[in-house]
Amino acid sequence: MKTMKLSLHCEDAVNVIGLTLVLTIIISAIEFAVINKVSYTSLITGLTLSIIITYYVRKHYGKHGVSNYSKLGLVLVLIYVLIIVSTYYVYPIFPANRSGDFLVYIKDSLKFATGEATLKDLVTLHPAIYLLLGTILSLNILNPLVLTRFFMLILTMLSIFLIYEVSMKFYGKFAGELALLLSIFINIFWYYTVIITGLYANFLGLMMALYLLYLISRYVKDNNRVYLILAIPTTLVMLMSHETTFAVLLALWLSSIHHSIVKKNLTLIKTSAILSAPLILIPILIPASLKFILNFIENYILKFKVMQIRVLLISPVNPIYNILKTISPLLANTYASIGISGLTLTLACMISGIVLTLKKQSGLQLIPWYWLIILWITSYFTTEFWRLALNATIPVILFASLISKQVLLKINIGIDKLNLKEHVRKILKYELVAFTIILLFITSNITLALIYNYSRIRETHELQYGVIEAMQWIKENTPENAKIISIARWHFMYAPYIINRKHIGDYALGPCQLRKYVRTIDNKTYIVIWNKIHNETIYYVSLYENDSSFKKLWYNDVITIFTASKG
Repeated sequence: MKTMKLSLHCEDAVNVIGLTLVLTIIISAIEFAVINKVSYTSLITGLTLSIIITYYVRKHYGKHGVSNYSKLGLVLVLIYVLIIVSTYYVYPIFPANRSGDFLVYIKDSLKFATGEATLKDLVTLHPAIYLLLGTILSLNILNPLVLTRFFMLILTMLSIFLIYEVSMKFYGKFAGELALLLSIFINIFWYYTVIITGLYANFLGLMMALYLLYLISRYVKDNNRVYLILAIPTTLVMLMSHETTFAVLLALWLSSIHHSIVKKNLTLIKTSAILSAPLILIPILIPASLKFILNFIENYILKFKVMQIRVLLISPVNPIYNILKTISPLLANTYASIGISGLTLTLACMISGIVLTLKKQSGLQLIPWYWLIILWITSYFTTEFWRLALNATIPVILFASLISKQVLLKINIGIDKLNLKEHVRKILKYELVAFTIILLFITSNITLALIYNYSRIRETHELQYGVIEAMQWIKENTPENAKIISIARWHFMYAPYIINRKHIGDYALGPCQLRKYVRTIDNKTYIVIWNKIHNETIYYVSLYENDSSFKKLWYNDVITIFTASKG
């Protein structure tokens, strides 16, 4: 009984996570239509309803007596969470890189939280993430940058349960455990989402895609219509999250056609038709979306990126990438972002999918493969193949869990057939596991990224807290109409959302160059300089200290603040 409850709790968590996101976004859209803003009441209502619905589903449709509890799975989840949290700890306030996405999501989501958004802001790319983040920002705690990053940190950790549950539902318990192991080394998407570039909409779309696959699997296997009913709004929210999720819907259709041919079963075809039907209502209910749809088809789907045929220039630094980028943009960027392990698994998935298709594998189990193939084909038609390569990590992990399971089981059977003592066979199996983990560790780029980040904890913390200390001084000692110019510290572009001060721009200029570039610098303009920036001969701080037209006001180990001298 104990293990049964733990298994049910895992599925409960998946339903609560997925339904909370779906219902929060739908309720916040309704709230926006009624009062022209969103609030945290949508989040609270969504969470409450998701718990009630999950309880109802568990009580009336849950399978009792089946235990899927896994101690190994729990250990892998804890390791995965530790890696994510420890990396976030390196960058607790600001992200690692200067990325406009972090700023764009704050600006646009705040419009929904403060009532400044219009219908035009809703009928645009990625409305779901703006509605969701708007409900979070309406809490009005911390500062918007920290709050949105922390919320996405929570989502990245919750996505682990979705990956495990989908893999387990599609391919079995062992595949679910393998998916967790592969995710630790292959699923670098969370790193780009929270730490590097702020791909919030992409990540929300992937979470919705995973939850949709979970619901489809439950409906097809259990034939309970409640899962199909829940899948309908999930599909809509998924498509509202990011345009690349169209690939999931197309993959569902292709797998449905395959399934109807090889299995003579129309269940998946009916499922695809039902989930696609509500999309017809969108242009009718929101006529302005017709222009958006046409622009999307023209600029994203039909914009063919001509591949230049040229002589291969093999670089001694990265010859594999140079070869791959002339063959497949997706494979090249998979290798660049994840490493040789990601490339190997992606190729293995592509080839194995063809074999399993010829062997008349179930269409349901081939959905991740069709998803991967659609992303691969699409990468030839867009300049954002790097984004598709990151998206492809999810279907690769799902499908690779099946392939790895089949390979490891065959190896396990082979070891059992050897004429060896029992303890020797166990040692061989443990060595196999250890070898696999070491191989993933060595060949994954995420390992190098984590080592690099961990080695810079002290330097990063000094920088981040030094910048925030400087912002706090400006907030306490300058008028609200003060303006900030930063010298080599892009972090101050978040000043309007942290200390309510206007940021003019970030430059790497000396005093004379800055005066020429910025026409008016008065005593309400504050120049914040990173103390370590220098040219071949002198530090920029010294240049400003020696210029009589600037007055030094405050400094710490990271930042020095100047203003225009009254004299």
